[in-house]
Amino acid sequence: MESYRSLRVSCYGPLSRRNSVVGLGTCGLMWFGIGCGDGNRKRNTRIMSERNSASNKDSRGIMTDKVVILVTAAKLTEGKRIARHLLDSKLAACVNILPPIRSLYRWQGKLEDAKEYLLIIKTTRELFAELKTAIAKYHSYVTPEIICLPIVDGSAEYLQWVSDSVKRIEN
Repeated sequence: MESYRSLRVSCYGPLSRRNSVVGLGTCGLMWFGIGCGDGNRKRNTRIMSERNSASNKDSRGIMTDKVVILVTAAKLTEGKRIARHLLDSKLAACVNILPPIRSLYRWQGKLEDAKEYLLIIKTTRELFAELKTAIAKYHSYVTPEIICLPIVDGSAEYLQWVSDSVKRIEN
């Protein structure tokens, strides 16, 4: 059983919950609030700016080749099926499946209000195209949410573990 520690943070905003709980596990972020703002935007921007200038970026400003992919699924079984396939085929190092979230969106001219499961997938940038194809193959949605976000920085040991856990593409 994976152990994790939780951190209570105060969040305000239209999409956040006050005093949200963030769980950090050995596989990464377990739950987080979206739209979180603490009123210290200038301070937070300064801290992030200092961190970014102190890091080693390449010529394009990219700091790592690791990415986080966000995918929503209609059912837990679907999310698990996608996660297992990605892990078995070594397209992902880790997949977190969050408890049901509430998604509000417009689809085919109507406002939808649905319960979905959010998958947080950690992998490398070079595997994204293949991973996207695999998700589309196993997903029930006509237009699944597949969003790729760069990992700017992180624990060297964790980032190495991600590299070691996924397949390598030979050039």
